[in-house]
Amino acid sequence: MPASLRQLLGPIEADLRGAPPRSALPALADILYRHAVTRAAGFSLPPVADPAWLLLLALYGADARGERLSLSALCRTAAVPVTTAFRCILRLEDLALVERVPDPRDRRRAWVGLSARGRDALTGQLVALHADIARILFE
Repeated sequence: MPASLRQLLGPIEADLRGAPPRSALPALADILYRHAVTRAAGFSLPPVADPAWLLLLALYGADARGERLSLSALCRTAAVPVTTAFRCILRLEDLALVERVPDPRDRRRAWVGLSARGRDALTGQLVALHADIARILFE
């Protein structure tokens, strides 16, 4: 690492090397989501190269903000076509990573959210990514 970067990061090195605070993980998920969409746009690709990952990141962010997302809102948020999203949601539901809950006021709508298992799995991925970044910066 260049000396100037080491000097800049020095005061926060211990914070970066430790486990990230849970409150920082939604921001990391948002960065990953924006990076995936930007990466796809940079190569003139649709952002659905990994639609399940985009859906999980969008659900993680919504969960952290206390928001509920319908399937159509999730599709708009994650920029994933409805048919693709629906197939992914069914698969993620089979894996017990997401849950769909029918809206009692509108039978046409279902709310989609992370299951406890999905939240834990994504949190684990984000913590591991944080550790990898710290390792790259400081080793």
